[in-house]
Amino acid sequence: MPLNLKDLIVVLFLSTIVFILIKRTALIFCNERDFIRRRNAYYVLSCAAFLSPSFWVYAIVAVPALWMVGRRDTNPGAAYLFLLYVVPPVVVPTPIFGMRSFIDFNNQLLLSLLVVIPAMWRRKKSGALSNASRMQFVDWIFLVFGILSSVLYLHVLQSNGVPYPSTFTDFLRHVVVFMIVGFAPYFLLSRTSSSRQAMLDYAAAFLIPGVVMSAIAIFETLKGWLLYEVIPEYWGVASSITSFLMRGNSLRAMASAGHSLALGYLLDVAFGIWLALSHYVPSRLTRVAISVLLMLGLFAAYSRGPWACAVLIYFAFAIQKPNALSGFAKALVAAVAMAVVLALSPLGAKIAAVVPFLGGNVDVENIYYRERLWDRIWMLFQGSPLLGDQFALSKMQDLRQGQGIVDFVNGYAAEMVSAGSVGLGLFLIFTLAILLKTLRAVRATKLADRQLGMVGAGLSSCILGTLFLWAFGGPTEVTLWALLALGLGFSHIAATYRAMPAKHTS
Repeated sequence: MPLNLKDLIVVLFLSTIVFILIKRTALIFCNERDFIRRRNAYYVLSCAAFLSPSFWVYAIVAVPALWMVGRRDTNPGAAYLFLLYVVPPVVVPTPIFGMRSFIDFNNQLLLSLLVVIPAMWRRKKSGALSNASRMQFVDWIFLVFGILSSVLYLHVLQSNGVPYPSTFTDFLRHVVVFMIVGFAPYFLLSRTSSSRQAMLDYAAAFLIPGVVMSAIAIFETLKGWLLYEVIPEYWGVASSITSFLMRGNSLRAMASAGHSLALGYLLDVAFGIWLALSHYVPSRLTRVAISVLLMLGLFAAYSRGPWACAVLIYFAFAIQKPNALSGFAKALVAAVAMAVVLALSPLGAKIAAVVPFLGGNVDVENIYYRERLWDRIWMLFQGSPLLGDQFALSKMQDLRQGQGIVDFVNGYAAEMVSAGSVGLGLFLIFTLAILLKTLRAVRATKLADRQLGMVGAGLSSCILGTLFLWAFGGPTEVTLWALLALGLGFSHIAATYRAMPAKHTS
């Protein structure tokens, strides 16, 4: 049996088990027809990805499937989140007019073109976006940040070590991709998440794929078998995607995230969302089962940064509960108990082996590399503090790793060197402004509607966790933009609660 068919059978088997087990929980938060439609689209896109000899054959199937999902789903933005990582983020160049590539296509771009943008157009025609379509301060900051990043970016090197020159076409390409993949989903999600039911639907669209990826990640680690690795190989872009990553003697799972760090981050987000949504689920067995599955998936990614991020999200969520002191104390007791259980389990030794302050020395050279990288970037930043040094890669050749790349594992450092203090400042203004809006909205909402307030607490905790993890690598930009969009939408919901009398709902 061909390897791609074996991989597909395992993926369909594991995902089907999860969909069956989680369906009753999912229907608490979303329409049944929407759930079935998104699940079926997941199956169709998975089959197309594993069985297609190229991305373009996959696109022949994906285009009509995504178009129908976008037109029929009552909340297209949630369908977008649900299918965002159905296949790895494989990038395929698109030659045009004699150029090597104008726009690099991937599944995320297809989703934006076929689900997000048509949904925005339909809502504009119907007048559903008329009152919410005005640009806000944070929208303008995000737009300026995206355009600036389209001009100020790190230039990759040619084979002779000379950076590729910057052209107007490059600028135009970066702007087009940002508007399609970055700004359009952000705008749709922030304008269509300002109701209680829509917010719950969006939250579930983060959670359900995360649970599926957890099951797949656990299988990958236990069997030493990366299920999605065959897709970029069949599509002829294996060199642009990850390969097997080991930590000690253990395979680091990736599922459909494309990298173990990215998988860990996505499971962090699913975990943070689940902390909130679990309050809606009456079955204790279901609450425990999903929590354990997400934690085991996070361990399967075997990434230190996401582990620390999950702890931060857990405590950040606890202190936002109505009784913050009591919530934090309970969270601390639960965390200590979990730490004891892990220490006594077979996982305890594996965790300790990669955590330096526990005496671990596995892959400790990665920490030294980060220190060297930061020292070099700080030196380059001091030379061009305002707008950065877009030709920095030519000055960092001694930091190339075994894969032949300079690995910018620190997102803040990468922004400093590519766009300087201006770019980093815009990023921080945008993200911190929405984080503060979300935190204020949680305070205004949780006394009137505890369950919904906890959804906002989950969002703010995930945003805070992302900003922490940004310094260690792993977060994907499109996921952060989606979290921030929902945080902004939640702040709009909170405006309707500020004048309500305080009461608890459970």
